[in-house]
Amino acid sequence: MPLDSPPQYVRAVLERRGLPGGRFVRLWGGMGSAFLCEACQRLIGPEEVEFECEFRHGSQSLTLRLHRKCWENWHVDDAAP
Repeated sequence: MPLDSPPQYVRAVLERRGLPGGRFVRLWGGMGSAFLCEACQRLIGPEEVEFECEFRHGSQSLTLRLHRKCWENWHVDDAAP
């Protein structure tokens, strides 16, 4: 199944890395740091807002970097019933 949206990309990354659910424990925002967005796979430039979401499960920890819009798309979709 092709991944067509930021929510699907983020869920796939979490699943691949063995972290359940998509619930994060911390969220930071700031200017882009030239990393790739985990949702859309495009560079987050220094003029763009970057969100860093930290996930934990047991001893595992993972921080995802996302464009603001990708985070908003994923977060809204993830919060839907």
